[in-house]
This record gives sequence, structure tokens and C-alpha cells, in this order.
Amino acid sequence: MRIDFRWFIAGMLLGLVGLGVALLILLYTKGSLTLVPASSPTPVPSPTATPLPSPTPRPTATPTLAASPTPTVPCYQAHVVESSEPPEDLQGGDPFEVHWVLENRGSCTWETVEVQWEGEAPPEAQVVLEPEPPIQPGERLTVKATVIAPDKKGEYTLAWTLNVAETPVPVDDQEALRLTYQVTKDKVVMPPVVDQGAVVVRQNEYVDLDSDGQPEFRYNVPNPKDQSILHIGGRVRFLELWLPIHQAYYTCYYASYGTFNAIQDPASKIGRSYCYVTNSLRVGAFRIENVYQKDGVWYLVISFVTWKPKRPAP
Repeated sequence: MRIDFRWFIAGMLLGLVGLGVALLILLYTKGSLTLVPASSPTPVPSPTATPLPSPTPRPTATPTLAASPTPTVPCYQAHVVESSEPPEDLQGGDPFEVHWVLENRGSCTWETVEVQWEGEAPPEAQVVLEPEPPIQPGERLTVKATVIAPDKKGEYTLAWTLNVAETPVPVDDQEALRLTYQVTKDKVVMPPVVDQGAVVVRQNEYVDLDSDGQPEFRYNVPNPKDQSILHIGGRVRFLELWLPIHQAYYTCYYASYGTFNAIQDPASKIGRSYCYVTNSLRVGAFRIENVYQKDGVWYLVISFVTWKPKRPAP
């Protein structure tokens, strides 16, 4: 193979020329061009997640409550502030007292007040009001009642209403007040009375206790320090008594009387009671109420009752 050196040399020359041109261009531009180094790529910031705003809670609507209406105070209304109890040992026919203290808690004045007993057989009762009406709202009224116990023993109930201007007044929301009590003993039935009352006896006077014209005793005062109730007649007797005189018939009728039993020094025995037998053999009882002196004269005061039936001679 034959190589043509002409073309070979020509190719080399062209290569050298191209290289020189490249160097000239490089030298020419070196003073005016600044090579900018390749900058590192600016990192793109990762997108920051913007937090969504928290939802603002809506205020819960508070329901507006309707104002409660102011309660209207009734016109008539009462409240028991205090009350009493009946006695535990109660005999038929005996009186006893009870009371109630009521407060006017209504809006109206109690101009007039009436207590009305209820039931088929209302009790025998006497009522006292303190103070007298009118009773203003907030003021108090005391109802006092004296009641006669029924004759037979057993359990009973008092029931009554308070009426103002003929209108029943509720008491602690009750239409009527009730009180239960016990009668523990039957009533003692006394026989007819032949004489009774109270007498003032002057010193050395005689007293007839059964209206038969025969005196039973003498208020004997020979001197102020020697006083006695001296029985007159062989049938007259005295015996000290512990019962109220109006309940003493059976005690006095069956009592065992002595023979000579005058009552000495009656001034020291005021308040004591005595059975007696009259000249007509009737029994009775008296109570020494007082002994006093006036203008130099002594007086004896007694209350007495004499029953009609006669007892056997002592």
C-alpha cells in the first residue's frame, strides 16, 4: 500500500492551524471573561405545610329560662306555732284546757275569727281568743279552749276549723285541726243536790248545811287562840277529804266517821276539804276557803255541797 504523504502533511497542517486559532481566541477572551464556576444548585426549600387554622368553636347558645312567676300568697293561710296536749289521766265529765298559737301567713287581715267544732257530737267547750281580732299578716292569735271530757272512757278526737268572715282558713294545709285524747275513767254520776253554795260564818254562829232547820256546826271562837268548827247534834260527823268536794259523794257516803271529831284551828287548815254527815243523815263536803278578822270579829268562809240521799245512822 502506498501512502500519499501530501495529503497526510496537509491534514496535519490543517490540524495545527485549527489549534492555533483556538489558542488565539482563548488568549483574547481571557482578560474580559470571568469564568463563573458552576454554582451548586440552590436547594429548593421543602414546602412547609401551613397548618390549617383550628375551627373556632361556635358558642353554644344558652337557652334563656323564662323567669319563674313569683308565687302568690293566698289571702287566708295559717300556721301552728305552738300547741298543748290534753292531760294523760282524764275522768269523764272533767274539764281540761288546750291551746293553739296560730300565725297569720296569708295576705289578708283576719277581721273576725270564729272557731267551729266539727263532728256529730261537738264537745262542750268555751273558747277564748287572745288578742282580739283583727290579726294582721305576720301576727299571731292564741286559741284557748276549755273542753268538758265525754262521760265514758275511751279515745276521742277534737276537730275544729278556723273561720274568718265565714271562710275556712287552711292551717298548715289542713282544713281542720285535730287533737286525739284519752278519757281513762268513766264520769262519776252524782245524786241530786239538796243544798250547796258558799257561806261566811261569823264567830260563834251556827250553820245549817241541808236546809232542814237543824244546824250542823258552830264556828266556835271562845278566844282568838282557841278556834274550832264544832259539830252540833249526835249525828254530825267530820272526816278530812282529798277529793274536790263536788266529786266526793261516794267517798263521803261510805266513809267511816268517828264520834267526836271537831276541826281544830281552822285558820291553819285553809284549802283543806272535809266530808260531813248532817243531822238528817245526808252526806256532804265542804272546803275551808278563808279565816280572817275584821273589826275585832273572826269570820270563817266555806264552800259546800250536800246531797239528797240519806245514809244509815252511824
